[in-house]
Amino acid sequence: YPLRGSSIDIHPNARWQQDGITVAGGNRQGNETNQLSNPLGLYVDDDQTIYVADELNHRIVEWKRGATSGQVVAGGNGRGSGDHQLNYPQDVIIDKERDSLIISDRSNRRVVRWSRRNGTSGETILSNILCVGLTMDENGSLYVIDYGKNEVRRYRRGESQGTVVAGGNGSGNRLDQLYGPRYVFVDRDHSVYVSEGGNDRVTKWMKGAKQGIVVAGGQGQGNGLTQFSSPRGVVVDQLGTVYVADAANNRIMRWPKGATQGIVTVGRNSSGGQSNQLNGPVGVLGLLVLISLCQSMTLSRIRRQPQHDPDADFNITQLIQSKGYPCEEHKVITKDGYILGVFRIPHGRKSSSPGRPVLLQHGLIDSAATWVMNFPDQSLGFMLADAGYDVWLGNVRGNYYSRAHVKYNPDHDTEFWNFSWDDMARDDLPSMIYYILNVTQQTQISYVGHSQGTLIGFAQFGGLSNIVQNNVSFFGALAPVAHITHIKSPLKHLFNTLMGPESFWHLLFGNKEFLASSNSIKWLAKHACGNVILNPLICENVLFILCGPDNKNLNATRTEVYISHEPDGTSVKNMIHFAQMFLSKQFQAYDYGSADKNRLHYNQTTPPIYSIRPMKVPTAIFSSGEDWLADPEDVAFILDNIQNLVYKKYIPDYNHLDFVWALTANKVIYQDLINQMQKYHPSK
Repeated sequence: YPLRGSSIDIHPNARWQQDGITVAGGNRQGNETNQLSNPLGLYVDDDQTIYVADELNHRIVEWKRGATSGQVVAGGNGRGSGDHQLNYPQDVIIDKERDSLIISDRSNRRVVRWSRRNGTSGETILSNILCVGLTMDENGSLYVIDYGKNEVRRYRRGESQGTVVAGGNGSGNRLDQLYGPRYVFVDRDHSVYVSEGGNDRVTKWMKGAKQGIVVAGGQGQGNGLTQFSSPRGVVVDQLGTVYVADAANNRIMRWPKGATQGIVTVGRNSSGGQSNQLNGPVGVLGLLVLISLCQSMTLSRIRRQPQHDPDADFNITQLIQSKGYPCEEHKVITKDGYILGVFRIPHGRKSSSPGRPVLLQHGLIDSAATWVMNFPDQSLGFMLADAGYDVWLGNVRGNYYSRAHVKYNPDHDTEFWNFSWDDMARDDLPSMIYYILNVTQQTQISYVGHSQGTLIGFAQFGGLSNIVQNNVSFFGALAPVAHITHIKSPLKHLFNTLMGPESFWHLLFGNKEFLASSNSIKWLAKHACGNVILNPLICENVLFILCGPDNKNLNATRTEVYISHEPDGTSVKNMIHFAQMFLSKQFQAYDYGSADKNRLHYNQTTPPIYSIRPMKVPTAIFSSGEDWLADPEDVAFILDNIQNLVYKKYIPDYNHLDFVWALTANKVIYQDLINQMQKYHPSK
């Protein structure tokens, strides 16, 4: 039987050599016929021909047994949505009855059939599905994972709708749910096995069952024998032994039927390119090819780079829609002409009508993507939508989504970049709030900010306008910033070094954009952090060296996604304003550097000092002990000056980014935040 068929017979006493042989690729990353670039799912035919989903080359490659190079049999015409193209293919199988390949074409949201006889183009057989893994049983029924809906559907021949056979009850860790399903296997009894990256487990769904049984993992993310870290490919033999590609742990594990822990079968020597090492295995087990087909029982494998996550290529709309949520794009024009990109999730996946509005505002050098970069039950944007709120995601002037103006061109006009957080507080925030209230025909809104998002909230609600704050019924402040006197981030050395004339900053960074979102950053995210140029830990540390230590709360498998969206740009003037705050030890407006210039802008010789004390909005503060940008001493100043503090929570081991990206933020922060919001601003 072919690998991935329902009958894989492996001798109970089979043993595997630890030194494998490379059977496809192995000639560095590239697009030549003897190379692969992020190979994912694979299928091994009866004659030991291997078919590989060569993701970053957007093609399917066939490797005959013993061949030194492959043959492109589908795609290979560049990334695209044409009938002759693929867009990040994830998996491939063979339909012998139709003599065709069936391909999971994820970023085109389709499953395509590609003839093996005249393979110049494919035929879409399923559409509007965020497909990942797929397989077929002996009756020709197709089983497809819909990653966006956290479910597996079975499509009998001729069916277009299919039947849910696993999951389908939203994302979660209940036995009737899936969370981040990746690959699927069907045994001879038509039981469905699913690997779940979000739950780090494999579940078995017997024919007709409404819930699954955990048959491997399920004890949290880790490298113990009872754990997985991003399980991917899965196959099951005739004895019920489950074989799993444990991607982030660089190993293949074997779980005998009924076992409470697994056995490391291949990959005991950490990650690497040696014959006794694996590097992010995904498609089990080109590998097991070899179990069932080689008389010597020698385990072979395809060496590959860590799996590229298509979410790294998605914009905000795609991130939202790929998880099964509705999304609207809005343009808000400020009174000084900036065009802000604002995104709306009007309701959750189990509702059809919007509730009361809430605005989420990102931090420094960030974008609204930060609220939806994790999975639905980990991201505040999705959780609020599922709690019944009408969720709006704001972007301040100068980032990727708000890089436009009615008059100025950001690429050519210095005038576009003449702003700091002062202008965001005065113009961007009220413009977004009033726009949202007008669209929704509501009179009240909740506001949640992170980092700089809290700063502009404190400035606007505390000192700039009593009118705006009267429309805000609740303020949730995550990693709050008003004073940055005690920051521990290396940024303070930059601030100290450049103290003095503003021209020092302009000499180093110019007078326009600071840390712009760019194609270079996105390329590095995909090819450095998502592949093998850099260890993912290096990329994680680049993020955390600025924001605080201790990245144990981060989902390491999403690093590529985070890096691809960060940094997202601001103005040099904004960074100068932060430097002024640090050096002056004041929560103040921008200092133009001379008494005359300040008088011109403020009608006084020094920049005005902001005060939090006049703020009347019910406020909840969430702060932490490992935050290098919102230090506990500076947060204490905020707490002492808030007149309507309704809730506060201190998390000792969180850093600055954990408030938006941590795996545990849903339980540690978001549920408490939503509970407080419901008291002052119910969703309905």
